[in-house]
Amino acid sequence: SDRASDAGAFAFTVAPRGAVRLFARGTVRGLRPVSAVTRLNVAPRVGLVTRAVRGGRMRLSGTVVPRRNATVSLRKRSPSGRWATVKRARTVPSGSRFRSRYAMTIRRPSRTAEYRIRVKTTNRALVAGESRIVRVRGR
Repeated sequence: SDRASDAGAFAFTVAPRGAVRLFARGTVRGLRPVSAVTRLNVAPRVGLVTRAVRGGRMRLSGTVVPRRNATVSLRKRSPSGRWATVKRARTVPSGSRFRSRYAMTIRRPSRTAEYRIRVKTTNRALVAGESRIVRVRGR
């Protein structure tokens, strides 16, 4: 909104496409106070789809929005709960000007395991983004 409450509270909505620095400035009883600068981090939205392929392998693919050149890391959760990178790939442009895509194939694990994708862009406009966690049943 463009007006503050009697207590001085206000709210507004922004839809940035990358990391931005925000501050508020206004006029109160002839004074022009300025808020502290706040950094707003924006992460890409990362999709993940799994599909079994021949030879005991799994194909993992998905999209990254917004479209960026990025490194895609496949991470596997260890029994202790830590995430370890097991494979990397690069995004490629998709048919849309708004999204990139990636794909990789892995050998199906011998035991049931949890995986997720982490995307880190080559520029600093976006922070790293992560996909949902998927459970892949063992062989």
